[in-house]
Amino acid sequence: MKYDVELIRAANPIIDIIGRYGVEMNRKGYACCPFHNEKTGSFKVYSDGTYHCFGCGAHGDVIDFVSKIEGIDFNEACSRLGGELSFSGYRAANKRKKDSEDKARRLSEAWDNYYLALEAFENNENQILRLRPRSPDDAASDVWLSALQRKAQLQYELEIAENKISKLEGRGIA
Repeated sequence: MKYDVELIRAANPIIDIIGRYGVEMNRKGYACCPFHNEKTGSFKVYSDGTYHCFGCGAHGDVIDFVSKIEGIDFNEACSRLGGELSFSGYRAANKRKKDSEDKARRLSEAWDNYYLALEAFENNENQILRLRPRSPDDAASDVWLSALQRKAQLQYELEIAENKISKLEGRGIA
């Protein structure tokens, strides 16, 4: 049987599933690994829906976690996780999946805008350096003066592009 793995992952946040198995995480996302005996937490859960244990090397996503902790294969884990979805669960998962895809698209566009702004800024800087008067007695060209005037605007556009990327990546304003 084929499963919509992305939908299953989106509908079953790993933090919720891990909590069902009694794994308690600290604020930094660490817990004692459920796959081996340990006293200090080396099991890390990441915001992208994956986990990794620095003690035993176990890693994967929510499907891998259920498969490993239950001792079942991939298809059975998908079946169990998919079987827990109600209609509203599917709708919520589809919305999270769509939101994630939309955020990825916006981030890609933001990076494209950043590179365009960076290229325009660097071209302008090169023009300023290339056309600057050689001595105080030389007359300043109109193109050089225009490039000097554009510098502040291009720098502002570059900062706006950087801040948009930071916001979309969740880093706040740089």
